[in-house]
Amino acid sequence: MATITSKTPVPFQVPARYLADFRRAALALVQRDSDFLGKGLDIDLPGDIRQVGHSFALVVQLADAEGDTTVTAAPEELSAVVAELGRLWTAELADAWGYEPDDAEHVLAALERLRWCAEQALAIAVQA
Repeated sequence: MATITSKTPVPFQVPARYLADFRRAALALVQRDSDFLGKGLDIDLPGDIRQVGHSFALVVQLADAEGDTTVTAAPEELSAVVAELGRLWTAELADAWGYEPDDAEHVLAALERLRWCAEQALAIAVQA
């Protein structure tokens, strides 16, 4: 996959059906970035603090969002959220396979979400 180097914010459309999960993924990134800062590994403390700020700014855009939502963020930030979303949905796919074959509809729905996620990751890489 291409390395994303652009810091210029770009618009990104989050469909209503994925908004809650996108918000959950963005919050997970803020948590992970904050936990990293809390460990005191100040290799690039100013840069790390800025990263938490960028992640938090994206969460703020999602706070009261409803329906189809357009957010604006740097491609690298969007890429990180989409990757986290992919991890969340991959775990859900694994859970869906853990039950009876009757849950095939859940598996197909999870695969549809993962396909959207992969398509967005490719689109973000092209914008960068």
